[in-house]
Amino acid sequence: MHIIKSKKLLFRLLFSLLVIITICVRIIGIYNDSIHFTNRVAEIKYNIERVRPMLGSKFVINESNLKYGANWSYPIETILFSSYKSSNETVTICTDLDINFAQNKSSLLPNQYLLRRWDIYDIESLNKNYFMLDNLNYSILNIDVHTLPDPVDYPARKN
Repeated sequence: MHIIKSKKLLFRLLFSLLVIITICVRIIGIYNDSIHFTNRVAEIKYNIERVRPMLGSKFVINESNLKYGANWSYPIETILFSSYKSSNETVTICTDLDINFAQNKSSLLPNQYLLRRWDIYDIESLNKNYFMLDNLNYSILNIDVHTLPDPVDYPARKN
């Protein structure tokens, strides 16, 4: 058995071991936390695919019907994810909390869209090379969270 004669060497070894353990714990934590966000993105893409055949390109979903929740960026994320193949495929989905924030519901006109719950813009402000929304009002989505498949079964995951 090797005997460590130097306290400095022992300290270095213990410190190195502590750093390695800390890094391993953090990597495992990041991986475990990423599962939620991976599933959230899959749910967003799945909801985008569900609205594509519907009339219009602006939709409202009840936040309680989302398995993985939403935040202020949900409309932005749906615009970006939906339009990456073509500007003609752009849709935006906001939550009921977004649409009911302040005076949004009564202020929104058909030629406008909600970028974030506190930002209403004219559709004309969008770069047509990347994003195209219609001039219709927002449509309410009736999606029951209990009928949604598990994220691994979302068709959007296969893209």
